[in-house]
Amino acid sequence: MAIAAALECGARGVGIDIDPDRIQAANENARAAGVSDRVTFRHQNIFESDFSDATVVYVYLLPHVNKRLRPMLWKQLKPGTRVISLDFHMEDWQPEHVIYVPTPEAEFTIFRWVISGKEIALE
Repeated sequence: MAIAAALECGARGVGIDIDPDRIQAANENARAAGVSDRVTFRHQNIFESDFSDATVVYVYLLPHVNKRLRPMLWKQLKPGTRVISLDFHMEDWQPEHVIYVPTPEAEFTIFRWVISGKEIALE
């Protein structure tokens, strides 16, 4: 997604994964796509990462992992930051927008939340 956003929109991005092989492959893909100046991938634990500079956070995590990550996002992200999840909700944090994307292979659900600064009350 970070590579596609860089190619299509000129976005900058940082990807985080705990699997070093996935990180190596992602960095190679960024180089091959010519966007390694805008997109980097880091071998890190998301629960030890800093998201405070992000304006958009994209996650593809199971709901129980999303729920565990939520308090970090609420504390670190500035109001107006968007949080996007492919296919997995964040339990009792209601999305502002849900898009269903049918394809010939499968149907995808995209959830979007916007940090308001008041989410901490849900903890």
